Amino acid sequence: MILKLKAIRGGNQRGYSFVSMGSSMTTEPVRITHGSESILTRLNESHRVPADLVVIDKRLYDSLDLEATTEVNIAPIETALPKCTEMTLVVSSKRDIDVKEVVKALSKRIEDMEEHLDGLILTIGQKLDLHPLGITIAVREMTPKSDELAAARVDWRSVLKVYLEADMGGKCFNLCLVTDLGAASKKSDIFLSSSEVQVVGDGVVKRYEAADQLSRALLGILSTCEGEAFFSSVVYSDRTTVYRAFDPEDGIVKDISNIRSIGIAESHSDWLSEQIKEHSDKPSNPSEGLKAGIEKAEELRRRKAIPTLLVFLSSGTYSLGPNPVTMVRETLANTLGVSLICVGLGNRCEDSILTAIADSGGGMVSLIKEISDISVVKDLIIQEGTRRHDL
Repeated sequence: MILKLKAIRGGNQRGYSFVSMGSSMTTEPVRITHGSESILTRLNESHRVPADLVVIDKRLYDSLDLEATTEVNIAPIETALPKCTEMTLVVSSKRDIDVKEVVKALSKRIEDMEEHLDGLILTIGQKLDLHPLGITIAVREMTPKSDELAAARVDWRSVLKVYLEADMGGKCFNLCLVTDLGAASKKSDIFLSSSEVQVVGDGVVKRYEAADQLSRALLGILSTCEGEAFFSSVVYSDRTTVYRAFDPEDGIVKDISNIRSIGIAESHSDWLSEQIKEHSDKPSNPSEGLKAGIEKAEELRRRKAIPTLLVFLSSGTYSLGPNPVTMVRETLANTLGVSLICVGLGNRCEDSILTAIADSGGGMVSLIKEISDISVVKDLIIQEGTRRHDL
Protein backbone atom coordinates (compact mmCIF):
# COMPACT_ATOMS: atom_id res chain seq x y z
CA MET A 1 0.00 0.00 0.00
CA ILE A 2 1.32 3.45 -0.92
CA LEU A 3 0.07 6.80 0.38
CA LYS A 4 0.44 9.98 -1.66
CA LEU A 5 0.57 13.05 0.57
CA LYS A 6 1.88 16.58 0.40
CA ALA A 7 5.01 17.09 2.49
CA ILE A 8 5.73 20.02 4.76
CA ARG A 9 8.81 20.71 6.88
CA GLY A 10 8.50 20.14 10.60
CA GLY A 11 10.98 20.68 13.39
CA ASN A 12 13.36 18.29 15.09
CA GLN A 13 10.85 15.50 15.65
CA ARG A 14 13.36 12.83 16.80
CA GLY A 15 13.10 11.18 13.43
CA TYR A 16 9.31 10.94 13.35
CA SER A 17 7.04 12.06 10.54
CA PHE A 18 3.40 12.78 11.34
CA VAL A 19 0.17 12.08 9.47
CA SER A 20 -3.46 12.73 10.38
CA MET A 21 -5.43 10.66 12.91
CA GLY A 22 -7.10 7.61 11.42
CA SER A 23 -4.57 7.33 8.62
CA SER A 24 -4.69 3.99 6.84
CA MET A 25 -0.97 3.58 7.49
CA THR A 26 0.28 3.56 11.06
CA THR A 27 3.19 1.17 10.67
CA GLU A 28 6.76 2.18 11.30
CA PRO A 29 9.21 2.53 9.73
CA VAL A 30 8.19 3.76 6.30
CA ARG A 31 10.01 4.88 3.19
CA ILE A 32 9.20 8.35 1.86
CA THR A 33 10.17 8.83 -1.78
CA HIS A 34 10.40 11.86 -4.03
CA GLY A 35 11.83 11.25 -7.49
CA SER A 36 15.05 9.30 -7.14
CA GLU A 37 15.57 10.33 -3.50
CA SER A 38 14.15 8.54 -0.49
CA ILE A 39 14.47 8.45 3.29
CA LEU A 40 13.38 6.11 6.05
CA THR A 41 11.41 7.53 8.95
CA ARG A 42 9.24 6.51 11.84
CA LEU A 43 5.56 7.38 11.35
CA ASN A 44 3.02 8.54 13.92
CA GLU A 45 -0.43 10.13 13.97
CA SER A 46 -1.34 13.60 15.17
CA HIS A 47 -4.73 15.32 15.45
CA ARG A 48 -3.04 18.56 14.39
CA VAL A 49 -2.06 17.29 10.91
CA PRO A 50 -4.61 17.73 8.07
CA ALA A 51 -5.63 14.63 6.13
CA ASP A 52 -3.67 15.41 2.98
CA LEU A 53 -0.32 16.25 4.62
CA VAL A 54 2.73 14.56 6.10
CA VAL A 55 4.98 16.59 8.40
CA ILE A 56 8.57 15.39 8.00
CA ASP A 57 11.39 15.91 10.49
CA LYS A 58 13.31 18.92 9.16
CA ARG A 59 16.60 17.03 9.05
CA LEU A 60 15.10 14.47 6.66
CA TYR A 61 12.95 16.94 4.75
CA ASP A 62 16.00 18.92 3.70
CA SER A 63 17.76 15.80 2.38
CA LEU A 64 14.82 15.10 0.03
CA ASP A 65 15.30 18.46 -1.72
CA LEU A 66 11.60 19.27 -1.43
CA GLU A 67 9.65 22.45 -2.01
CA ALA A 68 6.60 23.42 0.02
CA THR A 69 3.72 20.93 -0.27
CA THR A 70 5.51 18.69 -2.79
CA GLU A 71 3.72 15.34 -3.13
CA VAL A 72 5.63 12.31 -1.86
CA ASN A 73 5.01 8.57 -1.78
CA ILE A 74 4.91 6.74 1.55
CA ALA A 75 5.31 2.96 1.67
CA PRO A 76 5.58 0.65 4.70
CA ILE A 77 8.79 -1.21 5.49
CA GLU A 78 8.39 -4.58 7.17
CA THR A 79 11.98 -4.99 8.31
CA ALA A 80 13.29 -4.77 11.85
CA LEU A 81 15.94 -2.08 12.21
CA PRO A 82 18.62 -2.37 14.91
CA LYS A 83 20.07 0.52 16.85
CA CYS A 84 23.59 1.16 15.61
CA THR A 85 26.42 1.27 18.13
CA GLU A 86 29.13 2.42 15.73
CA MET A 87 29.07 4.63 12.65
CA THR A 88 31.53 6.00 10.13
CA LEU A 89 30.74 9.41 8.66
CA VAL A 90 32.44 11.22 5.78
CA VAL A 91 32.66 14.96 6.47
CA SER A 92 32.85 17.74 3.90
CA SER A 93 33.12 21.41 4.79
CA LYS A 94 30.63 24.01 3.52
CA ARG A 95 32.97 26.80 4.54
CA ASP A 96 36.38 27.89 3.32
CA ILE A 97 38.17 25.77 5.92
CA ASP A 98 40.46 22.78 5.44
CA VAL A 99 38.17 19.76 5.92
CA LYS A 100 40.93 17.91 7.80
CA GLU A 101 40.95 20.69 10.40
CA VAL A 102 37.15 20.52 10.59
CA VAL A 103 37.29 16.78 11.28
CA LYS A 104 40.02 17.27 13.88
CA ALA A 105 37.95 19.90 15.72
CA LEU A 106 34.70 17.96 15.44
CA SER A 107 36.28 14.78 16.79
CA LYS A 108 36.87 16.64 20.06
CA ARG A 109 33.23 17.76 20.23
CA ILE A 110 31.45 14.68 18.97
CA GLU A 111 28.48 15.32 21.30
CA ASP A 112 27.62 18.35 19.14
CA MET A 113 26.26 15.87 16.60
CA GLU A 114 23.60 14.46 18.91
CA GLU A 115 20.95 17.03 18.03
CA HIS A 116 21.53 16.43 14.32
CA LEU A 117 21.41 12.62 14.36
CA ASP A 118 19.49 11.39 17.40
CA GLY A 119 16.26 9.60 16.54
CA LEU A 120 16.90 9.30 12.82
CA ILE A 121 16.91 6.18 10.67
CA LEU A 122 19.97 6.40 8.46
CA THR A 123 20.99 4.41 5.39
CA ILE A 124 24.43 3.76 3.94
CA GLY A 125 25.24 6.56 1.49
CA GLN A 126 22.69 8.99 2.94
CA LYS A 127 23.76 12.63 3.14
CA LEU A 128 22.71 15.25 5.66
CA ASP A 129 23.48 18.97 5.75
CA LEU A 130 24.39 20.03 9.28
CA HIS A 131 23.98 23.76 8.68
CA PRO A 132 24.85 25.01 12.21
CA LEU A 133 28.16 23.13 12.03
CA GLY A 134 28.87 24.20 8.44
CA ILE A 135 29.35 20.63 7.23
CA THR A 136 27.73 17.90 5.19
CA ILE A 137 28.02 14.30 6.35
CA ALA A 138 27.61 11.09 4.35
CA VAL A 139 27.03 7.76 6.06
CA ARG A 140 29.86 5.38 5.13
CA GLU A 141 29.09 2.49 7.52
CA MET A 142 26.98 1.52 10.55
CA THR A 143 27.19 -1.45 12.92
CA PRO A 144 24.89 -3.24 13.43
CA LYS A 145 22.51 -2.54 10.57
CA SER A 146 19.82 -4.20 8.51
CA ASP A 147 21.62 -5.85 5.60
CA GLU A 148 18.41 -5.84 3.60
CA LEU A 149 17.93 -2.06 3.83
CA ALA A 150 21.52 -1.03 4.68
CA ALA A 151 19.92 1.00 7.46
CA ALA A 152 19.87 1.40 11.24
CA ARG A 153 18.24 3.52 13.92
CA VAL A 154 20.26 6.17 15.74
CA ASP A 155 19.57 6.32 19.48
CA TRP A 156 22.41 8.52 20.68
CA ARG A 157 22.49 6.77 24.07
CA SER A 158 23.34 3.53 22.25
CA VAL A 159 26.07 4.98 20.03
CA LEU A 160 29.46 3.96 21.42
CA LYS A 161 31.82 5.05 18.63
CA VAL A 162 31.66 7.62 15.82
CA TYR A 163 34.47 7.54 13.26
CA LEU A 164 34.97 10.67 11.15
CA GLU A 165 36.69 10.75 7.77
CA ALA A 166 37.54 13.83 5.72
CA ASP A 167 35.97 14.02 2.27
CA MET A 168 38.91 14.78 0.01
CA GLY A 169 36.75 15.74 -2.95
CA GLY A 170 36.67 12.51 -4.93
CA LYS A 171 34.55 12.67 -8.07
CA CYS A 172 32.06 10.05 -9.16
CA PHE A 173 32.79 7.70 -12.03
CA ASN A 174 31.00 4.80 -13.65
CA LEU A 175 32.13 1.39 -12.42
CA CYS A 176 31.87 -2.02 -14.06
CA LEU A 177 33.17 -5.07 -12.20
CA VAL A 178 34.11 -8.36 -13.86
CA THR A 179 34.72 -11.12 -11.30
CA ASP A 180 36.00 -14.66 -11.82
CA LEU A 181 33.87 -17.06 -9.74
CA GLY A 182 35.17 -20.26 -11.33
CA ALA A 183 36.76 -23.09 -9.34
CA ALA A 184 40.04 -21.19 -8.85
CA SER A 185 38.21 -18.41 -6.96
CA LYS A 186 37.69 -20.75 -3.98
CA LYS A 187 41.41 -21.00 -3.23
CA SER A 188 42.46 -19.50 0.09
CA ASP A 189 45.80 -17.85 -0.63
CA ILE A 190 45.29 -14.34 0.71
CA PHE A 191 47.04 -13.85 4.04
CA LEU A 192 46.98 -11.59 7.07
CA SER A 193 50.55 -10.52 6.30
CA SER A 194 53.40 -11.46 3.97
CA SER A 195 55.25 -13.21 6.83
CA GLU A 196 52.35 -15.62 7.22
CA VAL A 197 52.99 -17.09 3.77
CA GLN A 198 56.06 -18.88 5.11
CA VAL A 199 54.27 -20.05 8.27
CA VAL A 200 51.06 -21.63 7.01
CA GLY A 201 50.12 -23.39 3.80
CA ASP A 202 46.73 -21.79 3.26
CA GLY A 203 45.57 -18.23 3.60
CA VAL A 204 42.67 -16.94 5.65
CA VAL A 205 40.60 -15.41 2.86
CA LYS A 206 39.36 -16.99 -0.34
CA ARG A 207 39.91 -15.13 -3.58
CA TYR A 208 36.22 -14.49 -4.20
CA GLU A 209 35.85 -13.22 -0.61
CA ALA A 210 38.56 -10.63 -1.24
CA ALA A 211 36.75 -9.60 -4.44
CA ASP A 212 33.55 -9.17 -2.42
CA GLN A 213 35.30 -7.08 0.25
CA LEU A 214 36.83 -4.82 -2.39
CA SER A 215 33.49 -4.44 -4.20
CA ARG A 216 31.72 -3.48 -0.97
CA ALA A 217 34.40 -0.93 -0.13
CA LEU A 218 34.27 0.68 -3.58
CA LEU A 219 30.47 0.88 -3.65
CA GLY A 220 30.40 2.25 -0.12
CA ILE A 221 32.65 5.13 -1.13
CA LEU A 222 31.02 5.84 -4.49
CA SER A 223 27.55 5.89 -2.94
CA THR A 224 28.60 9.05 -1.08
CA CYS A 225 30.13 10.88 -4.07
CA GLU A 226 28.66 14.00 -5.60
CA GLY A 227 26.98 13.67 -8.97
CA GLU A 228 25.33 10.91 -10.92
CA ALA A 229 27.14 7.73 -11.95
CA PHE A 230 26.20 4.16 -12.80
CA PHE A 231 27.24 0.62 -11.89
CA SER A 232 27.17 -2.80 -13.48
CA SER A 233 28.71 -6.14 -12.58
CA VAL A 234 29.47 -9.39 -14.40
CA VAL A 235 30.60 -12.69 -12.93
CA TYR A 236 31.90 -15.59 -14.98
CA SER A 237 33.14 -19.14 -15.04
CA ASP A 238 32.47 -21.03 -18.27
CA ARG A 239 29.48 -18.67 -18.69
CA THR A 240 28.57 -15.17 -17.60
CA THR A 241 25.89 -13.75 -15.32
CA VAL A 242 24.99 -10.06 -15.02
CA TYR A 243 23.93 -8.36 -11.77
CA ARG A 244 20.37 -7.07 -11.90
CA ALA A 245 18.70 -4.89 -9.28
CA PHE A 246 15.37 -3.22 -8.59
CA ASP A 247 15.16 0.39 -9.76
CA PRO A 248 13.15 2.37 -7.15
CA GLU A 249 12.26 5.04 -9.71
CA ASP A 250 10.16 2.86 -11.99
CA GLY A 251 9.97 -0.49 -10.19
CA ILE A 252 11.77 -2.36 -12.99
CA VAL A 253 14.65 -4.80 -12.47
CA LYS A 254 17.64 -3.60 -14.50
CA ASP A 255 21.24 -4.60 -15.15
CA ILE A 256 22.52 -1.03 -14.75
CA SER A 257 22.11 0.67 -11.37
CA ASN A 258 22.53 4.19 -10.07
CA ILE A 259 25.71 3.99 -8.03
CA ARG A 260 24.00 5.91 -5.21
CA SER A 261 21.12 3.43 -4.94
CA ILE A 262 20.29 2.67 -1.32
CA GLY A 263 21.85 -0.57 -0.14
CA ILE A 264 23.66 -1.28 -3.42
CA ALA A 265 26.82 -2.60 -1.70
CA GLU A 266 24.84 -5.08 0.41
CA SER A 267 22.60 -6.10 -2.49
CA HIS A 268 25.59 -6.78 -4.73
CA SER A 269 27.38 -8.71 -1.98
CA ASP A 270 24.32 -10.92 -1.44
CA TRP A 271 24.15 -11.55 -5.18
CA LEU A 272 27.81 -12.58 -5.28
CA SER A 273 27.17 -15.06 -2.48
CA GLU A 274 24.39 -16.65 -4.52
CA GLN A 275 26.44 -16.71 -7.71
CA ILE A 276 29.42 -18.48 -6.15
CA LYS A 277 27.14 -21.48 -5.64
CA GLU A 278 26.37 -21.54 -9.36
CA HIS A 279 29.87 -20.98 -10.74
CA SER A 280 32.44 -22.33 -8.28
CA ASP A 281 32.78 -25.86 -9.66
CA LYS A 282 33.34 -24.71 -13.23
CA PRO A 283 36.39 -23.72 -15.35
CA SER A 284 37.12 -20.07 -16.16
CA ASN A 285 36.72 -18.35 -19.51
CA PRO A 286 38.13 -14.83 -18.95
CA SER A 287 37.54 -13.79 -22.57
CA GLU A 288 33.78 -14.21 -22.18
CA GLY A 289 33.78 -12.40 -18.86
CA LEU A 290 35.82 -9.48 -20.19
CA LYS A 291 33.78 -9.28 -23.38
CA ALA A 292 30.55 -9.01 -21.37
CA GLY A 293 32.19 -6.46 -19.07
CA ILE A 294 33.38 -4.28 -21.94
CA GLU A 295 29.85 -4.26 -23.37
CA LYS A 296 28.43 -3.22 -19.99
CA ALA A 297 31.10 -0.54 -19.54
CA GLU A 298 30.16 0.89 -22.94
CA GLU A 299 26.51 0.99 -21.81
CA LEU A 300 27.50 2.86 -18.66
CA ARG A 301 29.47 5.35 -20.71
CA ARG A 302 26.50 5.91 -23.04
CA ARG A 303 24.25 6.42 -20.03
CA LYS A 304 26.58 8.96 -18.46
CA ALA A 305 29.58 10.37 -20.34
CA ILE A 306 32.00 10.47 -17.40
CA PRO A 307 35.14 8.41 -16.71
CA THR A 308 34.27 4.70 -16.65
CA LEU A 309 36.44 2.08 -14.97
CA LEU A 310 36.37 -1.59 -15.91
CA VAL A 311 37.79 -3.52 -12.93
CA PHE A 312 38.78 -7.12 -13.68
CA LEU A 313 38.95 -9.24 -10.49
CA SER A 314 40.71 -12.51 -11.20
CA SER A 315 43.59 -14.81 -10.32
CA GLY A 316 44.46 -14.89 -14.02
CA THR A 317 43.16 -18.45 -14.38
CA TYR A 318 42.56 -19.22 -18.05
CA SER A 319 40.93 -22.64 -18.51
CA LEU A 320 39.08 -22.31 -21.79
CA GLY A 321 37.93 -19.91 -24.48
CA PRO A 322 39.78 -17.50 -26.80
CA ASN A 323 42.96 -15.72 -25.73
CA PRO A 324 41.82 -12.89 -23.40
CA VAL A 325 44.84 -10.74 -24.31
CA THR A 326 43.89 -10.75 -28.00
CA MET A 327 40.21 -10.19 -27.22
CA VAL A 328 40.92 -7.15 -25.04
CA ARG A 329 43.38 -5.69 -27.57
CA GLU A 330 40.84 -5.96 -30.38
CA THR A 331 37.78 -4.87 -28.38
CA LEU A 332 38.84 -2.31 -25.80
CA ALA A 333 40.96 -0.37 -28.32
CA ASN A 334 37.72 0.76 -29.96
CA THR A 335 36.03 1.69 -26.68
CA LEU A 336 36.43 5.36 -25.79
CA GLY A 337 36.37 6.59 -22.22
CA VAL A 338 36.75 3.15 -20.56
CA SER A 339 39.86 2.43 -18.47
CA LEU A 340 40.92 -1.08 -17.46
CA ILE A 341 42.31 -2.07 -14.05
CA CYS A 342 43.25 -5.72 -13.49
CA VAL A 343 43.24 -6.82 -9.85
CA GLY A 344 45.15 -10.04 -9.22
CA LEU A 345 43.69 -12.16 -6.42
CA GLY A 346 45.92 -14.45 -4.37
CA ASN A 347 49.59 -15.17 -3.74
CA ARG A 348 49.57 -17.73 -6.50
CA CYS A 349 47.76 -15.65 -9.09
CA GLU A 350 48.94 -15.63 -12.71
CA ASP A 351 50.16 -12.04 -12.62
CA SER A 352 51.94 -12.38 -15.98
CA ILE A 353 48.62 -13.08 -17.69
CA LEU A 354 46.94 -10.19 -15.87
CA THR A 355 49.79 -7.87 -16.85
CA ALA A 356 49.45 -8.91 -20.50
CA ILE A 357 45.68 -8.29 -20.38
CA ALA A 358 46.19 -4.87 -18.79
CA ASP A 359 48.91 -3.92 -21.29
CA SER A 360 46.73 -4.95 -24.23
CA GLY A 361 43.99 -2.62 -22.99
CA GLY A 362 46.23 0.27 -21.95
CA GLY A 363 45.42 -0.39 -18.30
CA MET A 364 47.18 -1.15 -15.02
CA VAL A 365 47.61 -4.07 -12.61
CA SER A 366 47.38 -4.22 -8.84
CA LEU A 367 47.62 -7.32 -6.63
CA ILE A 368 45.81 -8.48 -3.50
CA LYS A 369 48.03 -10.94 -1.62
CA GLU A 370 47.38 -9.73 1.92
CA ILE A 371 44.25 -8.46 3.67
CA SER A 372 45.74 -4.96 3.86
CA ASP A 373 46.11 -4.87 0.07
CA ILE A 374 42.34 -4.58 -0.28
CA SER A 375 42.42 -1.06 1.14
CA VAL A 376 45.45 -0.14 -1.00
CA VAL A 377 43.75 -1.33 -4.20
CA LYS A 378 40.52 0.41 -3.24
CA ASP A 379 42.38 3.72 -2.86
CA LEU A 380 44.18 3.20 -6.18
CA ILE A 381 40.88 2.65 -8.02
CA ILE A 382 39.25 5.70 -6.42
CA GLN A 383 42.30 7.84 -7.26
CA GLU A 384 42.35 6.60 -10.84
CA GLY A 385 38.64 7.32 -11.33
CA THR A 386 39.08 10.81 -9.91
CA ARG A 387 42.23 11.43 -11.97
CA ARG A 388 40.42 10.54 -15.18
CA HIS A 389 38.19 13.60 -14.72
CA ASP A 390 41.23 15.82 -15.21
CA LEU A 391 42.47 14.23 -18.45
